[in-house]
Amino acid sequence: MTESARRGLERLELRIERLQITFRFTLAFHAREVRFECDRGEGFEPLFPETFSFHAARHDPMELFLQLDDLMRKPQLLAPRANPRDALDLVTRLLSGAAHYLERMSSRLESEGRLVGGVRMRFHQDVAVLAQIMTRFLESRELTEGRETQVAGYLLRKLMFRSLMVLMYGRVDTEYLRDYMAGKVDPVDPSDDFSESGFFHVMEAGEQTAVDRLLVRMAERAFYLWLEGVCLDEENQAFEKEDSPFADRESEVVRAITREDCQTI
Repeated sequence: MTESARRGLERLELRIERLQITFRFTLAFHAREVRFECDRGEGFEPLFPETFSFHAARHDPMELFLQLDDLMRKPQLLAPRANPRDALDLVTRLLSGAAHYLERMSSRLESEGRLVGGVRMRFHQDVAVLAQIMTRFLESRELTEGRETQVAGYLLRKLMFRSLMVLMYGRVDTEYLRDYMAGKVDPVDPSDDFSESGFFHVMEAGEQTAVDRLLVRMAERAFYLWLEGVCLDEENQAFEKEDSPFADRESEVVRAITREDCQTI
């Protein structure tokens, strides 16, 4: 067995000393599950009755958003002595840490060659959905004022862009993509649903014309949100401070406009 195969699932663990509990977040990528667990002294147990999975027949991404909301608004899920501040602090730490966790996991799995074929497409589809949900939660619950959550929001945009580009080149019909880049096709369809749920169900259903339209539009939008919204915004200080998870600004711009597989702009 190889070293990479021996390695267990990567997890994000957060300790709450006041309550003497440990919270754990896991993206189990082979099972396509998102797990929220808590150890109150007797081992880790699920926080919710049902574990969310990226399977259209069983769950919808909105359920994951609601689980995050419950985690923030129902402190008793953590412990009887937990208060609203405990829950808010945990969710803030979770979303800040999850962005870095997903980036590390994605980079490690790619470098180890563990993401190939359909597994790679499903992994990046799930990361794209998860990054969208977390970004919307951060913004809708007004959790982006602190430096850590601001940086997490920037990193989530990068993750969305990177995963959607992988999906675009891996799932969109080659001829359609070539015509799109040449300006010969218009991917706009007023009936398309760009919500997390809409994207998820289109990708799971696999109807090619819908996949083609949705992916090229979402990848293009993610490109501009990352490039113009983060990389070219010099006021955000996303790249200059010591705690930045990014390369320097110029390098990130070049990477954004360069295809990794051909190194051309």
